[in-house]
Amino acid sequence: MCADTSRGAAVKDLLVKALEGSLPPARHEMASADDPKPVSRPGITPGELPLLVEQNPQTVVEILTKLNNSPEIDEYLTAIVSMDASLHSMEVVKGLATAVELPKDFMRTYIGNCMSSCQNTKDKYMQNRLVRLVCAFLQSLIHKRMIDVKDVFAEVKAFCTEFSRVWEAAALLRLLKTLE
Repeated sequence: MCADTSRGAAVKDLLVKALEGSLPPARHEMASADDPKPVSRPGITPGELPLLVEQNPQTVVEILTKLNNSPEIDEYLTAIVSMDASLHSMEVVKGLATAVELPKDFMRTYIGNCMSSCQNTKDKYMQNRLVRLVCAFLQSLIHKRMIDVKDVFAEVKAFCTEFSRVWEAAALLRLLKTLE
């Protein structure tokens, strides 16, 4: 019982540190622990998840993989969908999609959010960079069959057409046409 208490305190301390900065790779597994509810017990809420995603995406993947069959998972997935698209949030979604089957609605909404983030970015350099990142993310999901292209075909095709000046968007559009 004492060992469980000290282990829980160590995990809680690690998660607090994970919110403050990047953990070394060896610490990710300890931060997610063996507890089926490591996120809620140490006090990491869905509201704090975006910060943890940006600081330690691998830890988030491990934690959410363990929470996958719990009723709390929807709150955490909603938190991810609510985030601005970023390399780390895409890393988390791809890692989760590799480990567990994510709801189709979540994937559609997340992909739509990524495309909206691109459209809403005013700085052309940052917009082009984000478009390239989103296109690479989508190509990876398509090649690994993590999404059903039919579910997002029209939206992704329109997105690629809008950003066809970006090489990666043009390449994704060509891929979509081969799958048509």
